[in-house]
Amino acid sequence: MNFTGKTALVTGSGSGIGKSIALMFAQAGANVAINDVSQKDADSTAQEIESLGREAISIFANVAVQEEVREMFESVKSTFGQIDILVNNAGITRDGFLMKMTEDQWDQVIDVNLKGVFNCCKFAARMMSERQYGKIINIASASAQMGNIEQSNYATSKGGVISMTKTLAKELAQFHINVNAVSPGFIETPMTEKVPEKVKEYLIQQIPLGRAGKPEDVGNVVCFLASDQAAYVTGQVISCSGGMYVLVYKDFMVTDLTTANLSQEIMTKAKAFGAGVSTGLVNDIPSVAELVSRIASDAEKIIQERISGLSRRIEPGVHERRSLRREGNTCHLSVF
Repeated sequence: MNFTGKTALVTGSGSGIGKSIALMFAQAGANVAINDVSQKDADSTAQEIESLGREAISIFANVAVQEEVREMFESVKSTFGQIDILVNNAGITRDGFLMKMTEDQWDQVIDVNLKGVFNCCKFAARMMSERQYGKIINIASASAQMGNIEQSNYATSKGGVISMTKTLAKELAQFHINVNAVSPGFIETPMTEKVPEKVKEYLIQQIPLGRAGKPEDVGNVVCFLASDQAAYVTGQVISCSGGMYVLVYKDFMVTDLTTANLSQEIMTKAKAFGAGVSTGLVNDIPSVAELVSRIASDAEKIIQERISGLSRRIEPGVHERRSLRREGNTCHLSVF
């Protein structure tokens, strides 16, 4: 991807995911405006970009304060003359159980994570619409899609970002502005370094790809969405979680519908998927369909218990549904 001649503004780019995204844009030829509430971190990132032979400015601004955001965009315009790409990455956490969460904890997270995106999108859209071109990429979170204990404020803010992304994609399409979101999972950043090692190990066990993500993993998706290769992509939420955010799916088929063999085959196949099935079957069940349904019900209960236990330890946000269908001599049981 080539961003030569393009200008990107990345909020919260003094460190972590935002810094990685800013550097990747610069490596691909873009000039970059660095924003952070830490002037030191912003200056450091800007210096790294300049060492790559690209132009950069560092701007101290709190995205939750509209006047500071307005001044930030004016600074970008006066320096580079335009803004082609906006990445809304700035975000904070103030975790706590709902019953103990303070109003200040709630307000801080909503102000930065949600109002901040509103403020930046508002001024970016005005500038981009004049040129009939622009790319806006909002950083959401798997927490918004899955829910997470002690993060009602954070998950809500990121859920709002997803809704805003879809709405703005429709509003701004007439100006040829693409608006998309990237939803990271467990990514190695200064923020996640504070997570206890045992918790990290458990989290990684829940990721199908078997590792924590790197900031560059998120940056690759962001760069694609900011490129002309994604010209026909808008209003989308791209998960970058190593498979952490997927439906829990269990499926097994029963091919032998004789009463004598049905119970054992279902139990064998169910156990292969980590489920447990009771053996309380009787021969006077009026139909094979009812027999399968009873066994399916038992299997589902066990699966749901396992899912519930997982939900208490991690943040899957499972959507559960049972589907039972019969095709000829084959019965399919799926638990989502």
